[in-house]
Amino acid sequence: MDVEESTSSKVLFPAKARPELDWDTNNQLTMNMDFKNFLRRVRKDLESKEIRKEPFGKILKEEELSRSFSSI
Repeated sequence: MDVEESTSSKVLFPAKARPELDWDTNNQLTMNMDFKNFLRRVRKDLESKEIRKEPFGKILKEEELSRSFSSI
């Protein structure tokens, strides 16, 4: 991702649709506690058929996104 020009970024490795989930990759992702909590929240939303927006991060506008990356 081009932090200075986020709109000029491009996808280097596009996602591929697969008929089945890649459980090895999913298991590796859940080692990250943030991702694991995100999956728990999604599961609760799906089970309750109620989507609660407050647990998820704010969707940033392009300027805010650029500022947040420049502080890293």
